[in-house]
Amino acid sequence: TSTSTTAARPPSPTARSSTRPSLAFIVQRYGLEVNGGSELLCRWVAEHLSKHFDLEVLTTCAMDYNLWTNVYPAGETILNGVVVRRFPVEAERDYEDFLKQSEKVYQPGSTYYDQLQWMKKQGPRSTQLIEDLQKSQNRYDLMVFFTYLYYTTYFGIQLNPDKSLLIPTAHNEPPLFLEIFSPVFRKPRAIIYLTEEERNLVNRVFHNQEVPAQVIGMGLHLPLTVDPEVFRKKYGIEGEYLLYAGRIAKSKGCDELFDYFLKYRRASDHPIHLVLMGRLHGALPEDPGIHYVGFVPDADKYHAIGGATLVVNPSPFESFSIAVLEAWGLGKPVLVNGKCDVLKEHCIQSRAGLWYENYWEFAACLDLLLGDEALRNRLGRLGKRYVEARYPEEGVEKKYVDFINQVIALKNEG
Repeated sequence: TSTSTTAARPPSPTARSSTRPSLAFIVQRYGLEVNGGSELLCRWVAEHLSKHFDLEVLTTCAMDYNLWTNVYPAGETILNGVVVRRFPVEAERDYEDFLKQSEKVYQPGSTYYDQLQWMKKQGPRSTQLIEDLQKSQNRYDLMVFFTYLYYTTYFGIQLNPDKSLLIPTAHNEPPLFLEIFSPVFRKPRAIIYLTEEERNLVNRVFHNQEVPAQVIGMGLHLPLTVDPEVFRKKYGIEGEYLLYAGRIAKSKGCDELFDYFLKYRRASDHPIHLVLMGRLHGALPEDPGIHYVGFVPDADKYHAIGGATLVVNPSPFESFSIAVLEAWGLGKPVLVNGKCDVLKEHCIQSRAGLWYENYWEFAACLDLLLGDEALRNRLGRLGKRYVEARYPEEGVEKKYVDFINQVIALKNEG
């Protein structure tokens, strides 16, 4: 994907002469170098909807979600045809202090005040972004907030809930049950969910069935062909390998994956390797069977998927899982954490993947998949069929356009 940029300048409302509806997308991080499913979703939707609406993205200067360090320059730029306005984060997050505060608020009986202090520590705290949004909100027909979890959505959506659309990317995690999120889910004009499982979860927690909503997801744009040898030669990968693509962090189930994988390698005669790609948050086990290739360009990722024996997603918390759908789109089977309802339901609906809930199931699934190429091929074909039927790029784009236009029309009717 080509990228064009202009010299950064102080954030200022972009002049609008079009009669098309005007949208603001608000998200905690935004950029080609940002590793995160919600952020990738925001970028995909922004790039596809920019030809239908006057659209700009309001975000922070942060690239990393642990500390929220300002990396990108503040100001306005253009990325893949989308106007992006970045605002500085006031201070880096003290992550250890935040974890302590999290332990406190996740306990029964935590006060609303404690939870509000937790949100301020959660970040990314950019009062400049919130103040700008407050001043310029009348310029927008709709403000679209991505990810319920962060400062930018929590404080931004309450400026004008009637003009707000939430794309929460929610999953079953402790913060979702905090009292402070009730207005985030109950007050917006409308909500877009990625899966039925996400909608059912949010409805159970917040009883917000009265909020207009639609399940849409994300379209995929995948190459017609891939060349695994390009990936192997570039990164020095030999032999059969499992592939994990995404943030490499304990919260994504990676520590458990390392434990299960190394235990399996010791117990099995199969010389399988594990390849990891994405931003690294924590230490990796030192083992010749584990290969970390870093954060790679999309083309290299697709070549890597093409060469993988199967793709694994160990995360217990997912609202959609782009990595799983990309694997299926390229005809590869997957192995996922069955404790995640979204991943498990993807596998059930597609009949294209297996899931595990403990080491013995993990090992049994690997034995089956590694030993049966015909089964892997069949699962890959079913996965490709599932993705092509449910997430065609143009069809998903049209769903976003139609629903957003409906929401704007309802708002204008009062």
